[in-house]
Amino acid sequence: MTNPKLTYEEAVILLPNDPKYSERMFDSYLDADINRAARRFADSIEFQELRTWALKYHLEPGADILHLGAGNGIASYAWAKAGFHVSAVDPDPSSEVGCGAIQNIAKSENVSIRIVQSVGETLPFSQNQFDLVYVRQALHHAADLNAMLKEIMRVLRPGGLLFATREHVVSNQQELDVFLSRHPLHTLTFYPLNIYLSAIQTAGLRLLRVFKPLDTVINYFPMSENQVRRYLVESALHRFGPLLHRFVGRVGIWHEYIRRRDADIGNVTGAGRAFSFVARKQ
Repeated sequence: MTNPKLTYEEAVILLPNDPKYSERMFDSYLDADINRAARRFADSIEFQELRTWALKYHLEPGADILHLGAGNGIASYAWAKAGFHVSAVDPDPSSEVGCGAIQNIAKSENVSIRIVQSVGETLPFSQNQFDLVYVRQALHHAADLNAMLKEIMRVLRPGGLLFATREHVVSNQQELDVFLSRHPLHTLTFYPLNIYLSAIQTAGLRLLRVFKPLDTVINYFPMSENQVRRYLVESALHRFGPLLHRFVGRVGIWHEYIRRRDADIGNVTGAGRAFSFVARKQ
């Protein structure tokens, strides 16, 4: 764990140079050079997959996107660079991980991003304003998850979409303790899967897809698909040894084994069990 006296902003400044955390900070796009991190995210497999989602649901450049919980603005930059009209919302004003950082990226990279300092539970926008609300690893920071989802529902246009990606899911206190011991920048606001699903649907959104940890590269990035496959094969070899050749020959059994490994993929990625959700306002 990090020094409890460090603020989030102080941790972001100090930890990229700490050998214990530097790789994780880099993977979290919290390396010291914010502009480089933003460009790296825009070129990432994760964002390529997001663009695929957007195309699938007929979201074209020029659509209005609300990036909620925008943090240091890496994804706001990526969406804006791709030609979307982006409004970025974050409660933090800082130039390390908040609105100041987004402003610096927008100015230095010459992209247009509307930046608003606010919390997700009380969004300062009129109803029916956005085609997409994009939330990356931010729902679990909500002080009131139900209130945040209701606000998302309110500001979406009819037919508008919610992409909530890489949300950390815990099943019990032990899982939470293990996760927090590995990740230097997270607080105690985490939810079980059923709470996320309930909040999304209670807000009035129609849930279209639930992506489990191994269902999409968005969840297991920065691991590659090949790395995930290697992990699955190695874990199967460890468990089944000589029986593996017969085991993997039965495709149905192999796929069932992969699904069961969803539960502990966080042990490899270091990011907990990440789920993603797609929902629509009717």
